[in-house]
Amino acid sequence: MVRLIWNVDPRGRVGCSSRGGVMSSHLRAVGAVFLLSLFVSGCAAFNVTSTVSRFHEFEGRRGRTLAIIASDPAKDESLEFKRYAALVASELLKYGLEVRPKDGVNACDYILFMDYAIDMGKTITMSIPIYGRVGGGTSYQSGFVSGRSSSGRSFTGTYTGTSWSAPQTAMVGSIPYSAREFTRVLQAEIVEREALQERGEVKRVFEGRAISMGTSQLPRVMRGMVQALFERFPGRNGETFTTFYPPDD
Repeated sequence: MVRLIWNVDPRGRVGCSSRGGVMSSHLRAVGAVFLLSLFVSGCAAFNVTSTVSRFHEFEGRRGRTLAIIASDPAKDESLEFKRYAALVASELLKYGLEVRPKDGVNACDYILFMDYAIDMGKTITMSIPIYGRVGGGTSYQSGFVSGRSSSGRSFTGTYTGTSWSAPQTAMVGSIPYSAREFTRVLQAEIVEREALQERGEVKRVFEGRAISMGTSQLPRVMRGMVQALFERFPGRNGETFTTFYPPDD
């Protein structure tokens, strides 16, 4: 959480400082803008959060072969798809699967159909809280007293004094901001090649989907989404979980 500490000096001037000094109004403005931009762009600097759902009947996978093909034929020859397919192949190799070029699909055990998409995005409005010190400080007291002693004599007098209490930290305001948030989806289905090509039967052995939300930079986050989708592949049948991976630099 971004925390701005606002201070009041003995002359009543308000400032923001990490070491107790008072900043000029210009520096306060620059600092606030910097922190706001850092907060808004944080999703690009932090991990890619993906929610994954998987279903499978995929046992005895080690040593099996597959080819990766785009579910949308229009993407099959694109450089973007080829890059993402290479990321998927790298993950599957970790689990003993041999990924072959798509022109060798007729000799494979399985075909992996892959697709990806990103929506038009939506505007979200939020606020960054501002924390400051409130209350506390030195207070002054004075007054008049009168009474009677034990001997019966009356007396009068005045008194003065000071007291100090520690200030408290509390929310003193907020900085509103808005940003564009996009939904990104990666989907994979693995089917038996022989059943599909020779009998026209779609026999699925794996279905998986990873969904993340954030910036529109799909190429930068795709590696993290691929890692999430194939984490502990094939996983437990019917599971849904959320996981975190870093984006590409």
